[in-house]
This record gives sequence, C-alpha cells and structure tokens, in this order.
Amino acid sequence: MGIAALSDRGKMRSHNEDYYFIPDGKRLCDNVLLVADGMGGHNAGDVASYIAVNAMVDYIKQHKTDRVHLADLMANAMQYANRRLVELSEQYEQYEGMGTTMTAAWITDKRIYITHIGDSRAYLINESCIRQLTEDHSLVQEMVNQGTITKDQAVNHPQRNVITRALGSEDDIEIDRVEIPYNAGDILLLCTDGLTCQLSDQEIWEICAADNELSCKADAMVRLANDRGGLDNITVILFQQSGIGEKEGWMH
Repeated sequence: MGIAALSDRGKMRSHNEDYYFIPDGKRLCDNVLLVADGMGGHNAGDVASYIAVNAMVDYIKQHKTDRVHLADLMANAMQYANRRLVELSEQYEQYEGMGTTMTAAWITDKRIYITHIGDSRAYLINESCIRQLTEDHSLVQEMVNQGTITKDQAVNHPQRNVITRALGSEDDIEIDRVEIPYNAGDILLLCTDGLTCQLSDQEIWEICAADNELSCKADAMVRLANDRGGLDNITVILFQQSGIGEKEGWMH
C-alpha cells in the first residue's frame, strides 16, 4: 500500500482553507481518505474544512462496527459533519455562512466507496486512462450539462468558483455516492479545485504515469499548479495498492 498527501497554500491566498485526512494509525480509520475545501469569511473556511473532516472521521470511528453498508456509513458520516457545521454557524456569528466541499473514499482491496459534495474531485487512474469519478456541484458544471458552455470554456469561466452544493449550506443536503471496483495498481486521486483549475486531466494522467514514488507525483502536481499561478489552495491525496490476493479489509 502507498499513500501520499500534500497541501499547499498556493501563491494567491493568505492562508490554506483546505484540510485532509489520511490513515495515521491512531484513529481507527485506516480505510478512509478525505479532502475538503473550506469557504467563508474571516477564518471560517479554515474552521469549516477542519471541523467537517474531523467530524466525519469521528463518526466513522464510532460507528464502523454498525451493521450498515459502507456506502450508508459514509453518507451518514457526511450528514453528521454537515449538522456540526450548521450548528456552529447558527451559534457563532463569525462562522455564519461557512461551508466546505468534501470528497471521501473508503477503500477495500476490491472496491472503493465514495461520497461527495462540492467541486473537489476523485479520479481513478491506471496505465491507460484517467477517469473522473465525481461530478462537480458547480454552476459551470450545470452549464456544461445543459450544453450552454463546453468543458473547456468552463475552466476559465468567470463563475467557475460558484458551487451549488456544500456541507454547512443547509440542514438537508444531497450527497453523491459512487461505488467502483478497484484493481491492484490503480491510483486513486482525491484533490481540491486548486489542482484541477490549473492542470488538465491529461496532464494529471501523465504525471501519474511516471515511474516514480507517489510522493514525487504529488509534489509534481502541486509544483505545476503553482508554476501556473497557484490561484487557490492545492491539496492532493494519492493512494495505490500494489499487493494482490489480500482479504477484504486488508487495511485493518
């Protein structure tokens, strides 16, 4: 198993509102990867992403032995994180309007279960292709779906940063779920839009196709995003399981 993660402020922001979680061996969530991109006035963006990630991890830790499907457990954890943000924004004026994207993955040796809200992304990458697993909850994505603009036009559209769904935005949120098979050697990428607004899918695939360590790939992605202006915070998580024949739940 290999995991690499890197988060960078970028060149245009005064602080980093992204937050992520990878297995640390301490919180009994060794199957889980999370990335969040916070938003809000003052320091609320920092707070939103931090609280949401930790709330989701804590919920999973407490309920991972419940007799529920993994996809349901992940969705329930994300709903719990949403409630925490809504409660805090109602209690404290400085947190009013805060929110965050969230893209989360639970990995076994056979399948990946993803829950998602906002415009952070999950990709599955192999030697032949790159596949975006999530759909952005953004105004420009809606325009693309309607045929109003093309995907290429969306990249530089003046309203590209307007998202239509986020944790903390309302009491009742709609969460996307994705379940896909996982093959040994595939690379799972979770990232915030600070990466994808600067690098194309093809460029991400080319970096991942290089014969080097995951940490080198993560560094190359962040460095290229910064070389192109570093317009936003940039967070990258890369996961790759190279072993075969292991049992379901091999991370425990």
